[in-house]
Amino acid sequence: MEQEESEGRRNFLGFLSWAIGGLLTLAVGIPLIGYVLTPAIRRRKSSQWATLGDLSSFPATGEPEPVQYSLVTQDSWITKQDSRTLYLKIVPGQKPVAFSPICTHLGCGVAWDEKQKKFFCPCHGGVYDINGNVLAGPPPRPLTRLELKMEGGKLLVKG
Repeated sequence: MEQEESEGRRNFLGFLSWAIGGLLTLAVGIPLIGYVLTPAIRRRKSSQWATLGDLSSFPATGEPEPVQYSLVTQDSWITKQDSRTLYLKIVPGQKPVAFSPICTHLGCGVAWDEKQKKFFCPCHGGVYDINGNVLAGPPPRPLTRLELKMEGGKLLVKG
């Protein structure tokens, strides 16, 4: 009888040890898992604005001009400064327009041809007019227009 009590007590203490160990593991593990996984699940910040410069510093030729700018992005744990390019078209008396230099077909880079007054995608023959509309080739839609705003005399683009 005494041996049965001893085994029962031993089983109970073993169970109690496992239960306490499990609770401690959960108490430490759940916050740790949350800390590790939250940045990976969280979306990248995309509501940032990058300064292009003073509006007066860009030529008002009515033709798209390449403009390089920097945008600080945070993705998960990594904060980095990206160098980007856009095509800026300024027509006197109109709002400036910015085009993404990325072809809407497969994401290749497009280039502005001053002589022909068209954007060309060298990968698959996509052709866009001066307003970014598709003229020829496989692109399914016009070039993406980027959001611009003026703030304190500076021209900003949404990144």
